[in-house]
Amino acid sequence: MKRKLSVSEQIENLKAKGVTFEYMDEDAAMRFLRSNSYYFKLKAYAKNYVKNPKTGKYVHLDFAYLVELSKLDMYLREMILEMCLDIEHLLKTKMLYDMSINDEEDGYHIVQKYFDAYPGTKLSIDQKADAYTVISEAYKYVSGMITYVMKQNKNPKHKSFL
Repeated sequence: MKRKLSVSEQIENLKAKGVTFEYMDEDAAMRFLRSNSYYFKLKAYAKNYVKNPKTGKYVHLDFAYLVELSKLDMYLREMILEMCLDIEHLLKTKMLYDMSINDEEDGYHIVQKYFDAYPGTKLSIDQKADAYTVISEAYKYVSGMITYVMKQNKNPKHKSFL
């Protein structure tokens, strides 16, 4: 099993593999690793670069290039996520519209068909509803206790314990 490396050791490891720090210095690279990305993800991006077959070190690979690939990856992920959310919205809108113009569909039938096909989903919803009820009741109880205590503290006959 490999030993865990500190951020400064990660930088040294990258340097040993031929990664340079000309466009982004080592201090900036350490800050980036601490707050923006992680070592193994950046190392995976390095696999896209050429290694010298004799030395096994990367050729003309600066840490800044890995950072840029990390940023591109983030932008791509954001674009895909946004597209997925838009597609989901459009599909739901279309489905609801189709149901609304279908006189034979009351909305309950399609939900029941879904539950029949995926019975675990209904069970999960029921369990969450039960959990919500417990939390809701506990909140009412605690709120009631707090209200009671606050009223008691206003009453001069009772000593404050808050």
